[in-house]
Amino acid sequence: MFNLDHPYIKSESILERDISERLTHLYISALTAVAIFAVFGQSAVQFSFTNQISASGIVNIAGRQRMLSQRVCKDILLLTDDNHQIDKKIYLKDLEEILPLWETCHLGLKSGVVVIGGNKIVAKNSTELDSMLSNIDPIFYHIYDNAFLIKNILRRTNYTVNDSIRTALQVILDNERVFIIKQDAIVRQYDTEAKARVEKLKNMEFSLLAFTIIVLALEGFFIFRPAVRHIRKTIDMLVLEETKTKQVNEELNQVNASLKKAEMNLIKAEKEKYLQQVNEQRLRSASVIQGEEEERNRISKELHDGLGQLLTTLKLTFENVNSQSFSSEKEKKAFREGKDLIQETIDEVRNISFNLMPSVLSDFGVASALKLLCIQTARNTSKTIIFEDANWVSQRLDRNVEIGLYRIAQEALNNAIKYSEVDEINIELGIKNETIELSVIDKGKGFQQHATEENILLDKQRNGISNMQERAEMIGGFVKIVTNKGRGTKVYAKIPLKHPKHE
Repeated sequence: MFNLDHPYIKSESILERDISERLTHLYISALTAVAIFAVFGQSAVQFSFTNQISASGIVNIAGRQRMLSQRVCKDILLLTDDNHQIDKKIYLKDLEEILPLWETCHLGLKSGVVVIGGNKIVAKNSTELDSMLSNIDPIFYHIYDNAFLIKNILRRTNYTVNDSIRTALQVILDNERVFIIKQDAIVRQYDTEAKARVEKLKNMEFSLLAFTIIVLALEGFFIFRPAVRHIRKTIDMLVLEETKTKQVNEELNQVNASLKKAEMNLIKAEKEKYLQQVNEQRLRSASVIQGEEEERNRISKELHDGLGQLLTTLKLTFENVNSQSFSSEKEKKAFREGKDLIQETIDEVRNISFNLMPSVLSDFGVASALKLLCIQTARNTSKTIIFEDANWVSQRLDRNVEIGLYRIAQEALNNAIKYSEVDEINIELGIKNETIELSVIDKGKGFQQHATEENILLDKQRNGISNMQERAEMIGGFVKIVTNKGRGTKVYAKIPLKHPKHE
């Protein structure tokens, strides 16, 4: 056997653990460095992208300032020119909308924050840009103030051009060309600075890429190459261990096969023992049931032939007595009550004898016995009991089968009368596909077979169910109960048609 406590094995295990821990630490350190620089690079790139987007917006706004100045000059020229027949209201309205936007953008470029339509654009102005914006500021306001003045005068004088308007128009025309030149310079400066930031971002990305490649190369040289050597050594050891493991597995498989064989033999022996016990139990149950039926038959005959005859004789004796011979009405009443009591006793003895073992069962078979059972039970309980044997053929069965079917129906009928709380019960008997089918059906309150409430009542019902199932098993069949609260109960038995006994 392979000795795991060998000093060489222990030293190898310690060495492997040390190497593994060292490689793991190096690998984690390298990955951490790559991750940190990747996160830093991405943050810087994203920040630069954000600034670049803002720079693009600022360039766009700066370029639009020249266009707005030209629109201002055009609107004023059209408004002050009497040679053109135009709708001056349109151009005056356009001038009123352009002037506030033009001033807002100019002030935003100077301050570095432009807010248009709820959107905020931040511009990082360089010193040179601040200087250029300061230089253009007086020129802007020469144009803006005079345009604002012309707008107010035209609105007040109903578009009449006077000397003040002509003077203000000349100031605008003198400064408009200078403003466009200086604004173009500002746009070019914004664009130049934006390109410089893009170039800086490009260099940053190249630097991060170069660093990542260097780190990966160092990982390959100092981590992956030693790891490959270590893995090769480990694989060689695993191959050796696998060979030894296969030998041990073969031995274990042999032992396992022996254990499985012993287990199968044990299971087979236990199964045979269990089947033997079941058969013995069935034989004992069959003997008990057979003895019980024989005792029922004996008691039934004694009640019918013995006590029944005595009671009948007593009844005849009473009937031969002349009730007129009694002197008092009290004696006559007692005599009549005695005769009635004797008749009730005779009826009760007949019912007991019938329930113990009806003679019609042995004389005419189970169908006739069940039909008579329904008639007598209906008479004694005032319930409607319907018996159907449409699928039944006129034949006699084995005595034990007939008795078993009768007892199952009797137990199910008694349970339905006691617990279902209905006035109508159906009993059906038939043969289908070489199988005897017996059903006792009521549409009463039903019950839950696994409920915890009403335990005493359920225990009584379960005892009856157990008796029916035991009798069905003794004649090779089974009994099934289909029921639920408020949905009635159906007890049906299926018995194989064996050894039919014809009359």
